[in-house]
Amino acid sequence: MKNRQVFGITLHILMWSFLLVLSQNLIAQGETITVDTTSDVEDFGGAQQVTNLPGPDGVVSLREAVTAANNTPGDQAIEFRIPTTDPGFNGSTFVIQIQSTPPLIVGDDRTTIDGTTQTNFTGDTNPNGSEIFLTTTPPLANINGLTFNSDDNAVKGIGGFLQFRYGIELNGNNNVVTACHDLDGLSAGVHINGSNNTIGGTSSGDMNTITSSGNGVWMRAGASNNVVLGNVIFGNHNSGVDIEAGASGNIVGGTAAGARNIIINNGHLDSERHPVGTQVTLDGDNNVVQGNYLGVDATGTSDQSGSARAGLDLSGSFNIVGGTEPGAGNIVSGHGFTNRGRRAGIWIDGGSNNSIQGNLIGTDVTGTSAIANETAILIDVFVSTNIPNTVTISQNTIAFSLEEGISIAGFGSSNPTAIQISANSIFSNGKLGIDLGDDGVTANDPGDGDTGPNELQNFPVITSATDNGTSTGVNGTIDTPNPTTVTIELFSNISADTSGFGEGETFQIAVTPDDAGNFTATLPGGLNGQYLTGTATDAAGNTSEFSQAVEVSGGTGNQPPTAVASANPTNGIAPLLVNFTGSSSFDPDGVITSFDWDFGDGGTSTEADPTHTYQNPGTYTATLTVTDDDGATDTDQVTITVLPLVSVNLTPHNPPIVIPSGGGSFSFDVQVTNNSNTSTTFDVWNEIAVPDGRKLTTVGPLTLTFEPGQSGMKTFTQNIPAEAPAGQYTYSFYVGTFPDNIIDSDSFPFNKSTSPTLAKATADVQNWKLLDAETHRPLDAQDWEASLGKTQVDVVPESIVLEQNYPNPFNPTTQISFSVPTENHVVLKIFNQIGQEIMTLIDSEIYAGRYSVQFDATELPSGIYFYQLRGRNFNQVRKMTLVR
Repeated sequence: MKNRQVFGITLHILMWSFLLVLSQNLIAQGETITVDTTSDVEDFGGAQQVTNLPGPDGVVSLREAVTAANNTPGDQAIEFRIPTTDPGFNGSTFVIQIQSTPPLIVGDDRTTIDGTTQTNFTGDTNPNGSEIFLTTTPPLANINGLTFNSDDNAVKGIGGFLQFRYGIELNGNNNVVTACHDLDGLSAGVHINGSNNTIGGTSSGDMNTITSSGNGVWMRAGASNNVVLGNVIFGNHNSGVDIEAGASGNIVGGTAAGARNIIINNGHLDSERHPVGTQVTLDGDNNVVQGNYLGVDATGTSDQSGSARAGLDLSGSFNIVGGTEPGAGNIVSGHGFTNRGRRAGIWIDGGSNNSIQGNLIGTDVTGTSAIANETAILIDVFVSTNIPNTVTISQNTIAFSLEEGISIAGFGSSNPTAIQISANSIFSNGKLGIDLGDDGVTANDPGDGDTGPNELQNFPVITSATDNGTSTGVNGTIDTPNPTTVTIELFSNISADTSGFGEGETFQIAVTPDDAGNFTATLPGGLNGQYLTGTATDAAGNTSEFSQAVEVSGGTGNQPPTAVASANPTNGIAPLLVNFTGSSSFDPDGVITSFDWDFGDGGTSTEADPTHTYQNPGTYTATLTVTDDDGATDTDQVTITVLPLVSVNLTPHNPPIVIPSGGGSFSFDVQVTNNSNTSTTFDVWNEIAVPDGRKLTTVGPLTLTFEPGQSGMKTFTQNIPAEAPAGQYTYSFYVGTFPDNIIDSDSFPFNKSTSPTLAKATADVQNWKLLDAETHRPLDAQDWEASLGKTQVDVVPESIVLEQNYPNPFNPTTQISFSVPTENHVVLKIFNQIGQEIMTLIDSEIYAGRYSVQFDATELPSGIYFYQLRGRNFNQVRKMTLVR
């Protein structure tokens, strides 16, 4: 049995999970009111309570149901059972046309309106949405479809809401909206003034689809701690989600995949064709937007930004966009160039102390293909003084923008400052990766005394970058006040930006200059021919543009060795003698001075080609470490699988198993396999470990004989009597020589509930008989062996193995064998000592199995040759010797 590990989750996700569970637990479970007409008539004929329904007309309308729920104490659940003969049924939806006022207001707590009950009644007549559909004509600009002025209510499976001011308005707290499709409204699909409400959920059945003539979800000032997750919010005239100033503590999305909102194709073009609206507008404080797809489809591969001017518009403070935990980052892409009006992935025009972290901006879900924004992140302010925005932009992928990666600009005398940009991957943008002033490269000034966006912080100057093969040494300087308080970040780039001032494709290291502004850094080797750039960030958080790109030059340092480990055989029966080969390892500019083997079972060797015996079954990783004459090392590994002579595996049915106090039974499968290449006779027996410490055997020892490679599986039923003591048991099967020579075993636990008496526990073994699940009678060895259904098992290789050729040395022919565990495209080639290709023996798709091919060297001179086996995700090389 395998242990399960519980991983930590963020405070934000804990909060929305708690709110969702709390809200769902509060859904009404009391009286049920059944709506059976699409009529909007209110016809009680007396008092307006549940007991007065139906009225004189004999049917119950939604309006009557809501009124009765409001006037009746306790919990109410409003369900739907409208017949298809109702005049409001149009073949797919049951259209409830609201024709009168007052509006439908839920004023009593704990009321559920469940449109999915109509689906249960008539079937799925509308596969693309909800069966119950609310609408009105003419437009009721001051009337909502459904208004919740109370707490702890739920609405599910209602669609439409056409021509209302708001489709659903939540003025109360702890309400839940799920499975509402085509949720519309003149001003908003969902309008929220309350707190702790949940829109959607993490299950596919919770998803709402929200598309309106205004905003999709609109949170007004005072709306707090609401959660919007797992929805598709699209085609809204303004913003998909709009969180106003004064709305705080709200969460849009989450780190779980089911919490992701798809927010796309929102906004519109005004009369002058300027883009208006965003996917998400974030004007409030202390809100979280995580794990969403903003401007891309559900696959994360297609531009669906629509006419929105930005994926996210941010003017509030203390907000979090993305995060570092898995699943927290948003995709914000597709807001590309238009002829009128600028567009951006993220547009920041106010606020402070915001965090933008771990997002993919301008890419698809892989982070490597373009879904371009015009500008990835645009920061501008339109006030009359410098604004310390203190925005942190870190660990994002910012790529493929048509214009700048990050543009920081002011207006008039106003300038945003303290925009800290750190450890991002910024590449392949049309203009600068970071642009202070939105005007191209800003040259450094002596002493760094100028002011402007991010105080026009001077960038560093990289004076040298040399790769010696093992490491890359970097030297540089910066001209700025108090250089020891500045952080220099260095980045590597495959190619230089056309401006000559680079971007920052791969973050390498952060260093601090000395008092004179000089700095050094040691980066990994292998950067020869790439380009280094750097940024500088002062103590206040002002980050510079990227420095001029400097190409890394090559050095003459040591090149490390290459370890090549192989083994033969790589699997077999314990005890297993394995021949290891490490002598194929090589050093390109020196010699290998030592070989160090760790066989994975505690054994070691310093020989190049050692042998080792594995005594016990198991899977082992043998590791070879080679060291060259300059002290550089390399490692390679090979996996060895050691099987028992005979193996047994148990698979319980329907775990976890709990036997009731009155006794019972459970079933399980037993698989027995002879792993050897000889006929094998062995015993099989079981053992039940009782909670009081005693052991009980209900079958065996049974003596079986299996032919080489034979395997059999059988299903059994184990009886557990009522007098068995309560507690946890361990059920085991053994193969070997009874009782002490155990070759292999397997077990699983089960539990027994409190027994009525403990006096007879394990006293009557007959009550514990193990029965054949098909014949329902006890087993003996002949019965087992006859019914086990032994079958020959074709052994499929468990790993990729290139074997040593045989014979070796050879003249003129030798056999080369190899094994692959899965279907693959394999290329087998021969090379001479100087690396020239001699011939190709195989180049084709093959199935899993072991293969042999003959190599004829009749036309070749004596010497050492190499043969290479290459395929998808593997490459192995061995050496052979031709002797004439």
